[in-house]
Amino acid sequence: MVHETIKYNFEYERRLRVGFIGCGGHSFRNIYPTFQYAPVDLVSVCDLSPERAAHYARRFGAERAYTSHRDMLEGKSWTRSSS
Repeated sequence: MVHETIKYNFEYERRLRVGFIGCGGHSFRNIYPTFQYAPVDLVSVCDLSPERAAHYARRFGAERAYTSHRDMLEGKSWTRSSS
C-alpha cells in the first residue's frame, strides 16, 4: 500500500486560474470543496441567479461572480495583475 501525503491548495508553487459555471447543490457538496486540495485559484463563478453566484463567490473565495458564461470568459480576471 502506497501512502502519499495530501497537499492543500496553498502548498503548490503554481496554480491554475479557473472559473466554474454552475452554483447548484451538487457543485456545493462535491466540486467547490475539492478546490482546497487542487492547485487552482478560483477566479470566478457563474450562475443564472445573481444572488447565488455572489454567495458562492464569497463562500469559496472567487474574485468575481457572473450571470453570463460569455461575460465570465471575456472578463479580464484571467490574467494576473501586477499590483
